[in-house]
Amino acid sequence: MELVRSAWPVPVLALLGWPSGRAVRALLARVPRGVDCSGRWCGWGTAALWSLTGVLAVTGVLPWRWVPVALGLALFAVPLVLADVRARRLPDPLTLAAHPVLGATAVFAEPQAWQRIAAAGLVLGGTHLLVHRLAPHALGGGDAKLAGALGMPLGAHGWFPVLVFAPLAAVLSLGLALGTRSRTVPHGPAMLASGWLLVVL
Repeated sequence: MELVRSAWPVPVLALLGWPSGRAVRALLARVPRGVDCSGRWCGWGTAALWSLTGVLAVTGVLPWRWVPVALGLALFAVPLVLADVRARRLPDPLTLAAHPVLGATAVFAEPQAWQRIAAAGLVLGGTHLLVHRLAPHALGGGDAKLAGALGMPLGAHGWFPVLVFAPLAAVLSLGLALGTRSRTVPHGPAMLASGWLLVVL
């Protein structure tokens, strides 16, 4: 009964997630060369991830100080996944905006680790940028920008998630390619899934 009474953040986050996802979609549609991520999917997808964040927090899986990080990840993840799947690109307005948002929430979660947070963002962003320069057909510029943003909340957890991130994302992309029987798949969804799992679990 106590768990039921303390579960009020779950429906609240779901109710807040829907208009938040719709707002991101509306802003993205106004950007030159913007990608229409579909209001329905942006709204309901964000609501689902925000409510899942509430469930993880209420059940004690996710510490409450990490809730803003998970919410920020979800807010960017839904439109970025849809954009990468539909248009095979990650829009700059989202990948660049993710840096200050995820960086700030990561410092809020672990204020003593701000140096590692900044360093992790630079390491992941820099290594992915190097791969993009050497093999642009294997990794896009948007992927490199996204890696830098995801590196900051991962760095707040420590260096182990930073090191595991890229191999896990590669495995997830490979699984997606095998599941869809496609020779080329967008890498953004696997990167976002890898970052989400390593941050919340």
